[in-house]
Amino acid sequence: MATVIVSTSLQFTEEESREFVKVIGDAAVKAFRLPETLRDVYLYPIPECCNTPHEGGQITFFIYTAPGKPVEYKRDMVQGIQKTVDDFFKGRKVNTVVIIKEHPDENVGAGGVLRLDANAGK
Repeated sequence: MATVIVSTSLQFTEEESREFVKVIGDAAVKAFRLPETLRDVYLYPIPECCNTPHEGGQITFFIYTAPGKPVEYKRDMVQGIQKTVDDFFKGRKVNTVVIIKEHPDENVGAGGVLRLDANAGK
């Protein structure tokens, strides 16, 4: 699973938002070699008054995933996100930061069940 939270000073139309979420999700599952269904992407544009100005705009990606991904997957994630941003903005310079946060099963719960406990029954 990969959960991608995108915080940005750039503003998107509704159509651009949908497309950006899709292409970022595609890049995430490709980099981490995951099935397409194992991704969630959330895009949060921050109003201009509420962020530090950056020439060209700023996008920060927080990627949450289970531990144990090889470094080449993480490298692919950082490179894939950058390529996707570059392709989406067609050569416009956008400052991009990617933060990968791994979390063990003891630190994640879904539906009221700690993932550690859910996986113990398998």
